[in-house]
Amino acid sequence: IRGTLSLADILADFQGRSVETNFKPLNDSYQITYAHQGAYESFLVMLEIIEKLPSFNDAVSQYPNYSLVFTGHSLGASVATLLTLAFREKDHPMFSKARLYSYACLPVLSLEAAKACSSFTTSLIFGYDIASRLTYHSIYEFRDKLMQVNCKCIASKPRVFFAALFSALGIEQDAAKLIAKNFDTSNPDLVIGEKKYVEFIKGTEKERNKISTSVYKLYTPGRIIHVRKQSSGGCCGAEDQFSAHWTEQEDMVSIVVGKTMVTDHFPPHMQHNLGKMHKQLVPAGLCENEIRLRRMTQ
Repeated sequence: IRGTLSLADILADFQGRSVETNFKPLNDSYQITYAHQGAYESFLVMLEIIEKLPSFNDAVSQYPNYSLVFTGHSLGASVATLLTLAFREKDHPMFSKARLYSYACLPVLSLEAAKACSSFTTSLIFGYDIASRLTYHSIYEFRDKLMQVNCKCIASKPRVFFAALFSALGIEQDAAKLIAKNFDTSNPDLVIGEKKYVEFIKGTEKERNKISTSVYKLYTPGRIIHVRKQSSGGCCGAEDQFSAHWTEQEDMVSIVVGKTMVTDHFPPHMQHNLGKMHKQLVPAGLCENEIRLRRMTQ
């Protein structure tokens, strides 16, 4: 299922509040599954379309021993997550064993439900991808950190802004170094900045409490693979180096600032870098059976 493409998709992305669903709990650790509102509303439309699709129903009848696999990117991965839950509840051997592979999925399920999907869901998040970490809670946390830096940094704010902008555009302007250089602990302006930050936090306390009590935190479903670039190939023809490791839902809840925090979410960028990673991990000239045998003996 494709990700965001239309204006309606963008509106669905930003409907990030949690809503109660009628999915059956997958284990005894929870009773209610909460989901991303925009993804849930999109899922209801998609479910109705699929159930009435003649080609889908014909395929199910013709190939009853086949397995059902959902996959998607971004908003599409979130919808695919909910479709997988819905089909696994259906009384059909093909549906009850449905699996999900998601790419750059939006935080879509409450924590207990997200973890309970681990037996049939694998999610991949690439690098600093902001969309996979974007929730009401992470936005407020990021805003607080941004205001703290803004209050305590004595550098010209327009200068910091344009340095960050140029850096994001690939022009060599390191905003992080500029900010760090202007965190002079002996400067009395920092004391004033700290006071301003405390006043800001107090002023938004009511708003913060309302969000924390009315919106459930949402997370990426299933087992999560986090792929990160370890080093750039440079100018000598060397390939970029990547690493991949399993991570937990709780490790992907904060927005991470980086030059690729937006592009890491785009499918062409992910596909290109995953191709590089595949070349890095798979020795040249080995067939699939040889690769499988080597992994089994390691």
